[in-house]
Amino acid sequence: MSDWNLVAVLKIMPESPETNLDFIKKSFTEIAGSLAQVHTVKEVPIAFGLIAIELTLLMNDKQGGIEEIQEKISALEGVGEVEVLDLNRL
Repeated sequence: MSDWNLVAVLKIMPESPETNLDFIKKSFTEIAGSLAQVHTVKEVPIAFGLIAIELTLLMNDKQGGIEEIQEKISALEGVGEVEVLDLNRL
């Protein structure tokens, strides 16, 4: 789909520094499905060995909000918290 008109940035915090971030990152494309397109995935050091994931998604506002994606990511094993940092129109 090429008519993305929203960009969303999410911060995903793992449950612990030992959490397998690769497993979480590999799940993003499947979770986004037809609702969004994964644009970027970055690891962001927080403190004491804890690394957050910053996920940027391209979305279409006609297909629903970010809540469904946020809930699916929150349900992944090893995810402690999902926060929407930014949501803007392109």
